[in-house]
Amino acid sequence: MPKLLQITDIHLNGDYNGKFDVKGHFEKILADNRNIDYDAVVLTGDLADDGSIDDYVMIFTRIMDTFGFSIPILVTPGNHDNRENLQRAYEEYLAAHREFKNKAVICQRDTFMNPGASIVVLDIIDAVGTTYHLISMDTGHKDIPYEGVENLVKMSFFISDVNCLFTHMPLI
Repeated sequence: MPKLLQITDIHLNGDYNGKFDVKGHFEKILADNRNIDYDAVVLTGDLADDGSIDDYVMIFTRIMDTFGFSIPILVTPGNHDNRENLQRAYEEYLAAHREFKNKAVICQRDTFMNPGASIVVLDIIDAVGTTYHLISMDTGHKDIPYEGVENLVKMSFFISDVNCLFTHMPLI
């Protein structure tokens, strides 16, 4: 089974009246996990409070600096994320990475600009040939449109051996 590091609610640049060092907490998560050989990093929303593209690029870059250039990153936006900038940064990340470790493949269906409809899929094959199908469904807004659920159902994800669904907010 693949080792996954799930990070959620970084809230980079969030205004917490100085009570929390959000960037410091993110760096501590990376430092505490840097010696673990993860197969993928899963980011489940609220990465940066209305962040600039540079905020998202910095997050992806720090993850790659910590776990290597070939680490696949699965992303779902949260309600605090700037969807346009997150989309642009994620497209740049995907375009720059042709070969992920463990034969991982990332596919984004729809864009983060269509809240609720975007689904990002990460397939990982382990050493014995088991396929892990990791699905990130955009639930960054409380209303999940029928289109998003319909897209999830239409996907042929039942062909994989193991399926995992990641969201920012619970579906129920």
